[in-house]
Amino acid sequence: MVYMAICVVCGKQTLKTFNINLKRVPICESCAVTIAIQQLKNPDRKRAI
Repeated sequence: MVYMAICVVCGKQTLKTFNINLKRVPICESCAVTIAIQQLKNPDRKRAI
């Protein structure tokens, strides 16, 4: 069975989930890339979603 989740950032359907603060959070590929780039630019800032 394939579980489709809704991306918490943009609302698109996605298969990707990430562990954030010990919770499984669905985030689609494009949003995840955007967040990762922001993390690389500001490594000292805490991740805000």
